Amino acid sequence: MAISRCSKHLFVNRRRTAARVLLWDGSGLCIYAKRLAVGQFACLWGPGEPGQPLRLTTTELNLFLEGTTRHRTAE
Repeated sequence: MAISRCSKHLFVNRRRTAARVLLWDGSGLCIYAKRLAVGQFACLWGPGEPGQPLRLTTTELNLFLEGTTRHRTAE
């Protein structure tokens, strides 16, 4: 499997209180982690879709980690 330069993968626990981002920057793998003391991260997937891949832009990922919610529209 080829990994593109600056590839990112987001993982969130079931309770959505912790998130990890794996970032391949071309020379190595970086792991970023964030745990919320209060509240939850937004649920970006539908009720029957947990575990399914979801594509986010870098801006959407940053907003997600900041706690900003973005409502996706049906395509």
